[in-house]
Amino acid sequence: MSFFDIVNKLEQLKNTEAILIEVKKLSPVQVTKKEFSKGIEDLGKYIHSNQHRKAIVILSLLILRDPNKTISTLRREGMLRVSRYKFSSSGVKKIVETSLALIEHLKISGVEVKDTKIQYLQSVNNLIAISFEVRVIREKLAYRINSRETIILKTLLAFINKCFSDGWMPNPEASVNMIEHWSTEELTEAYSYILKISREKLSTSNNWIYVDTNFGTSFNTTYADILINSIKVNLYLEAEVLLDGLPYKAELEKNQVHLLAIDTLFEKSVRLGYIQADMQRAIRVARLNEKIDMSNTIGKFTSAAFKAGMEELMPIIKEPIERIVFMIPAIDYFFEPITQKNFFADEIARLTELQIESYMGDDENPLFIPVSKELTVEDVIRTQRLFGFFSAAFTEKLNSIKDEDYRKKMYFRSVIPVLKHADLKLLLEKIFTSVKAERLIELLTLREDESYIDLQYKPLIKHGDFYVVSPALLQQSNLARNIVVANNLRSVQVDEKNDPLQKTIVKELIRAGFKVAENIDFKIDRKKCETDIVCWKEEHLFIFECKNPYHPCNPHELRNSLGHIDKGKEQLDLRLSWLKDHKNQEKLFKDIKWNLTPTDNIHTSIISGNRLLHGLCAGIHPVRQGHEFMNVLSRGIITHSNSSDAVFSFWEGKNFIVKDLINYLNGESIIRIQLEKLEPHQYTINFKDTSLTFHRYRMDVSKILHEIIPSQELIN
Repeated sequence: MSFFDIVNKLEQLKNTEAILIEVKKLSPVQVTKKEFSKGIEDLGKYIHSNQHRKAIVILSLLILRDPNKTISTLRREGMLRVSRYKFSSSGVKKIVETSLALIEHLKISGVEVKDTKIQYLQSVNNLIAISFEVRVIREKLAYRINSRETIILKTLLAFINKCFSDGWMPNPEASVNMIEHWSTEELTEAYSYILKISREKLSTSNNWIYVDTNFGTSFNTTYADILINSIKVNLYLEAEVLLDGLPYKAELEKNQVHLLAIDTLFEKSVRLGYIQADMQRAIRVARLNEKIDMSNTIGKFTSAAFKAGMEELMPIIKEPIERIVFMIPAIDYFFEPITQKNFFADEIARLTELQIESYMGDDENPLFIPVSKELTVEDVIRTQRLFGFFSAAFTEKLNSIKDEDYRKKMYFRSVIPVLKHADLKLLLEKIFTSVKAERLIELLTLREDESYIDLQYKPLIKHGDFYVVSPALLQQSNLARNIVVANNLRSVQVDEKNDPLQKTIVKELIRAGFKVAENIDFKIDRKKCETDIVCWKEEHLFIFECKNPYHPCNPHELRNSLGHIDKGKEQLDLRLSWLKDHKNQEKLFKDIKWNLTPTDNIHTSIISGNRLLHGLCAGIHPVRQGHEFMNVLSRGIITHSNSSDAVFSFWEGKNFIVKDLINYLNGESIIRIQLEKLEPHQYTINFKDTSLTFHRYRMDVSKILHEIIPSQELIN
């Protein structure tokens, strides 16, 4: 009998108990690759359609055949997320409980089921404990969105726009039930989820025309609550992603679910990466402030233009709704400030960061970094300048209105433009060619059929024949990065033959006196295995794999970084094992024409282009961040941000020796100190009778700023 013949037979049984009794009598069923894939696909369909008996039959036979593969596939495909089934948890719960029961039976029979698989199922079961209350919140959210269908989207988008334009700063000490606690990015994610629900529920065509002009008075009781509830649902979704894609677990204590890393070092390496990235950004801005006039912004320029007469282009019109409009003249010289070659201070800061994070030399221009085949960073900067100009112009006009209530009303009615495609393209064609304008619109558009919604990645909201946009959001977002990520265009910047991280590391190794070979092909078991960097110094052999994923901004993206690290581990495991044989070293040295004697001193590392997971060990292979790795080779010190005084040295002496790099790779350096300075931190999201607690780490930077991480210069 085929796999599906057995499925059809077992489906005739009355209940789960009867199915399990019969399944336990069976020997493992033969399942072809095609049948396995079809079985997993059908499993999801049956859970979704509440045909739980059919789902359990398929699940049971697959578990019986190969429990480890089946659970790994369910996890990788996100099949056990209740959000996938509109937060209906009964089907997923039955699947999990059936899996755990069958695993106990298999273990008694001597079948080995990995502890990580069992822990994952238990974690899913624990997270399900709060899913009903999350479902209630989501339904309440949908109801409140529907009851305000003609006003909620534009009203809240205007608020998000204000957060970006005003430089909203979160207060971590505020209650998580207050919007003041949350960052602009988190509030934008909350809005994005509201937009997602509205697209599922709303049928009206005029939900981008009106706003709630009583927003200011009703905010705390209505709109803040809507945003907070959206954040709560998003945090549950984040917990699902953490369990499915990263090494996290969920523990249940009474009605409280605790979400924490299986290995505390993993969580520490994530948090330390974010802390370092934020600090480096702040340090760069501070140092730029010493070199350039940081007040030279698009806002300052617009203010001067407004005083010079531009106000006449921004009348208040009465029909069909009283609002401010920007009468943009269709003349080329009006757009000269947008197309000019000089850059404003905030743009220079952004370009400086791009240059450093892209591992470019001082003689390389970040403006030429591609974001697609047709577009570069320069095109993105000019697009953001254009919308920043619009945002600043409305700010100037609104500031000229003395009556506060009237000013608020005009703000919400005016700041979110709704543009036809032809008008938007015509506007962009004042700056770009027609081809570039069309491509920009395509890459920035959040289509109506998009399943994943985050306005910082695709800020042009498509609605019928129109585009809706928050100008300040578009201007302030990390758009050059986000275009690449949202449209899967990383290959235009980095590929196996063109990785700026690897090129820069090779240069620094050569300067430090290493023999270096790159992109070397090993033949291991007759298979070609390319290795990024092989180098030698003072009787020590080093094997490095360079991984250059984009800097992750959420758990979903962190999975990409971890995937690169896992791949590096597999590569280094194979190469290290092969190179421990001196005969294989001799083959390698002959191939790359090195006259060397084999050594037992072999060292490995995964060098990462972004700062997250720095300090982690992938098996026995240390993960090190590219900029700090280069500092160990080239300068060897960390200095205060306001002086050149060293506060930490990577070198034992005045000059670099190979032992300094070995100590660094072994963790006997600032990495250990930094990780030890991280303190446990948790925050709890309360639902009605349950809660979700995230266990993380944080660092009191103010206490140790002048001790160990004051600055790592612009190359760390």
